[in-house]
Amino acid sequence: MARQPAHDPAEAVDRLRHSTRRIMNAVRWARAVNAVWRTFNRHEARQEIADSPASPAAHVYERTTLDAQIMMIARVFDTPGRPNILTQNRMSFPVCRTLMEQPGVMEFLLGQSEDWNELGAANRDRLTARHEAFIEVLTTLNNEEPNRVNLVRAFRDENIAHELRFDVLPQRPQYDHIHGLVDEASVLISHLVLIVEGATIRWQDGDVDGSVTWLWNAVADASRRSD
Repeated sequence: MARQPAHDPAEAVDRLRHSTRRIMNAVRWARAVNAVWRTFNRHEARQEIADSPASPAAHVYERTTLDAQIMMIARVFDTPGRPNILTQNRMSFPVCRTLMEQPGVMEFLLGQSEDWNELGAANRDRLTARHEAFIEVLTTLNNEEPNRVNLVRAFRDENIAHELRFDVLPQRPQYDHIHGLVDEASVLISHLVLIVEGATIRWQDGDVDGSVTWLWNAVADASRRSD
């Protein structure tokens, strides 16, 4: 099926900006949940908590934070759905790539980049480099084997989003696949925000790490006092 061109590049750019903001929210949440999961699993009192009355709740906590990462990562890497890229309900990196491929969109963004700051036309080279890096990361992810995105998406579809079956899949994503894709998504959204908004992202993950450590220290201390 032939690609449907955007009749007005500005319409595609508006959609691109909206999608970028939604993806940003999803990646921020994935990073926060990833920090929560990692900090819990590295906590020095993890086994002590597992042996305490908090064990059932800790198991739910661990599984829920892992599922949340899978949902967010699968979402931001979903491929376009309906034929018309401007009216579908999916907002993901592949969708943004397709929006940028619409006639006139990149030239529209390049023109706007001249007003970002005092660098003026020099911003065109900066945007072009980021666009090339964005496409390169997506292409590499699409071609890699084992394909982490496909494994995570299949697990999402089979175990979380649709059939809710709990039998073991023939091939499942590993923890490092999920964590790695959180990092890849962070790189991609940094490129995308620069391309679309001319902005730089400042991640603030330390607060989450400290909060989770405090939580499990408190649980471990309460368990010790109850013994």
